Amino acid sequence: MAWAKLGTTTLASPTSSLDITGTTPAKFNTMMLHTTGSQASVGTSGAFRLGNGSFDSGSNYASRESINSGSDGTRTSQSNMYCFPNHSSGSDNGFLVGYICNISSEEKLIIWFQTVDDTNSGSGSIGDRMEAVGKWTNTSVQADQIQMYNSLSRTFSTDSNFTLLGTD
Repeated sequence: MAWAKLGTTTLASPTSSLDITGTTPAKFNTMMLHTTGSQASVGTSGAFRLGNGSFDSGSNYASRESINSGSDGTRTSQSNMYCFPNHSSGSDNGFLVGYICNISSEEKLIIWFQTVDDTNSGSGSIGDRMEAVGKWTNTSVQADQIQMYNSLSRTFSTDSNFTLLGTD
């Protein structure tokens, strides 16, 4: 099983989404997101969408997430999957790793971990973390694009990077 980079996006200027489009679909995917930022861009609340030819913004997503080992939050019949918490202070530096099972005749299953988040600086504080699972209910195609976007109409900072790997 050989992994290949299907796409990557690194921001040259602030924008509200990081899109990877026109990929060759793969059955198994790994996604990695690194967000950068400072006080000016605080307020990021990340969400993502999949699609084939265009991003699906219909009510075709369901997810369950836990922030800092708290109670699960459940979202059904949504237009996106929530993937990291709303930052209210500090910086917006974070790192997310996720996995997608992208078989055309099945619902697309996703699991992701926000493993690093430095909303609070210094060794005396620990950043937020999030674990989540979700699905895109499309059972007729493989996803050939993915969009990570800011659901609060704010921007990701310059040098934020989104990368997608895949294998069959």
